[in-house]
Amino acid sequence: MDQKQSHKADYLINQAINKLEEWNFIKVIDQGSHYNPGSDLYYKHLHNNDYVIVCHIYKPKKDINILDTWKVLYDERKTIGKDAPNDIVRLNIDLEHDFESMYKLLRIFDVV
Repeated sequence: MDQKQSHKADYLINQAINKLEEWNFIKVIDQGSHYNPGSDLYYKHLHNNDYVIVCHIYKPKKDINILDTWKVLYDERKTIGKDAPNDIVRLNIDLEHDFESMYKLLRIFDVV
């Protein structure tokens, strides 16, 4: 990726993170090895024990700056980022380019 593309990708990632904060996602650090150890996790409660998690994987020395989105099942909110989820499904949401899909998911569960 050239420098211009890298700056654009960083800008889009920052926009997406700002949107997650606007939607009141909670930020924790992945202390386990379930997403990407040491990465920022942004999560939002959906329903019962269902959560949506966005993992921000940022490794500037390797030119990696991406967001991975998951729908997960946890018995307790306090274990997010520490323990493995009971169930996990990767969501095909390209959050950097598609806020609308995430917003629709959150609206289905009436959490925005």
